[in-house]
Amino acid sequence: MAYSVDISEEITELRGVIPNVSRSDFYELNNGNVGVIVYYKPTEYQFDTFEILIEYTPGYPDRPPNAWVLDPEIDSNSPHIWEWDNGDPRICFIKPANWDSSYTSYDAAAMIKSWVWAYCNWTKTGSWDWDEVGFLGHII
Repeated sequence: MAYSVDISEEITELRGVIPNVSRSDFYELNNGNVGVIVYYKPTEYQFDTFEILIEYTPGYPDRPPNAWVLDPEIDSNSPHIWEWDNGDPRICFIKPANWDSSYTSYDAAAMIKSWVWAYCNWTKTGSWDWDEVGFLGHII
């Protein structure tokens, strides 16, 4: 790996949103980046669990990590998707220009959680009622 991610620090930050994350959830991806699998359970919607891969790229923390939805299958018409890779969408949970290097895994995990809830609501109502640009001010 050409860069270093402080996994202990990322665990501490992530636990603010995902309490059961552990070192065993982190691994090196085929592209050399560090990844962690996290789970969101929006029980008030028709989905059971969202499995998300958070990918720490060499630009992190100056740039946001990538977030890929591994499960469930995401509707191909969903808004707020950057790209698709082997059927998995990379979600737009924040515009890169709005990311600040002081943001942490806690901030990313909270924004990803909000994306999950917005997606669930969109599948139910057809309306995307979440603005990632204005969201961060509500969590910090």
